[in-house]
Amino acid sequence: MSGSTFGEFITLIPAVACALAFVPLYRRWPPFRPGLPLLIFFALAIRWLFVIRFANPSGDVGFDTESYRIVAALVRSGKDVYANTDRHPYLPLQMYVMALAAWLGDHTEPHFFSWIRWPNILADIGILVLIYRSSLRLGRGESESFWLAAVWAVHPVSIYTSTIHAQFDAIPLFFAIGSWHALRFWGGWQGAAVGGAALGFAILDKTWPVLFVAPLVVMASTVRTRLLFLACAAAVPLVFLGMYEAIFDTTGKLVHDRVIDYGAVPDRYGFVYAFRHYLADYTRSGWLDFFVDHGRGILMFSLITVTALVVPRRDALANCVTLVATFLVFANGWGSQYLLWIVPLAILARDRLMIGAYTVVATASLLMYYWGTCGYQCPGRWSSHNEYWEFQWVWPLAMVWLGRDLFRAIPFGGTGRAFIRGLRGRREPLESAA
Repeated sequence: MSGSTFGEFITLIPAVACALAFVPLYRRWPPFRPGLPLLIFFALAIRWLFVIRFANPSGDVGFDTESYRIVAALVRSGKDVYANTDRHPYLPLQMYVMALAAWLGDHTEPHFFSWIRWPNILADIGILVLIYRSSLRLGRGESESFWLAAVWAVHPVSIYTSTIHAQFDAIPLFFAIGSWHALRFWGGWQGAAVGGAALGFAILDKTWPVLFVAPLVVMASTVRTRLLFLACAAAVPLVFLGMYEAIFDTTGKLVHDRVIDYGAVPDRYGFVYAFRHYLADYTRSGWLDFFVDHGRGILMFSLITVTALVVPRRDALANCVTLVATFLVFANGWGSQYLLWIVPLAILARDRLMIGAYTVVATASLLMYYWGTCGYQCPGRWSSHNEYWEFQWVWPLAMVWLGRDLFRAIPFGGTGRAFIRGLRGRREPLESAA
């Protein structure tokens, strides 16, 4: 078996294993023993296999890895990262992980690209433990808890993102889910403090978990605990940022320009991509340029609107899923790591139908991306052009997901029944309507 054929073969292992894990989940098979240790072993083993097989990054993966190297070198030389490169659009936390990986690569046998992926893998394992333990505490039984965690243990989107690409979104996901876990099962001021700090670390690592502030803060039971949660969530990034600015005498504006104003490359996903690439003969480019120029404002307006609609009406975990789906619908810039965000949340929320459909679409998209545009390409297979067209498949599914969640959150059912009664001449009395 040639190297490229073997590489293609092992990339299919997680997809097949994940498909097989859905069968016992639906059919409620008894779990294997010992449950959690066995899951951790398989999750580590399959990720270790990918670390070994994909040892040399290339394409987009190579660009991101080189960014990590640049940041690590700046940290180790004591220089201000934000003043010397624009390739670190994150708050000051992950840069130290990158520096540690570079130091380990210099002093041990595994090289930098191996070490930089292990924090992601450990976060994957942490999410696995949270899914298993939380499901048990929610009363789902050993069978469902085991197989929900098994789906995550071998999920291809998780494995591809953390090990092939070395993108570290599993780390903020671990902290965000940990925040929900503390609020849900600890409660009181302890849950608010730990949950707030955990969400603060999630935002410190990558800023996008700010999406979850509204769904999580309402889980606190009193005004005081909600204020404590918000204070702890804000304190963590502010303290780290303040320390960094004091040490390097950098400016808040520079960090703002590097981090807050950062956006993925636009016009590579979503409705703008669809109209520009597939309906160009039927549309005028002017309004498309407007959506590209104001894409962040449109996305923020959509997220705020959906938050106002769903947060007061549904479970916090389900609302986190809905807000990620909203992001997937209205974003027009793109990065392959975005596909990971919704996966563990939907698994923990036991949204089995949508996560099953999403797994198929997202896995197919990533396989084409990594074996085509991203650099791990086989001669004569897929595509070698540098676009994100593969992820366009996710967009219609995200619209269905968001539409379904909004329909569930808003009492359309009661309104529809009242409308039918009205057509039949049955009117509700004003007293009951009030």
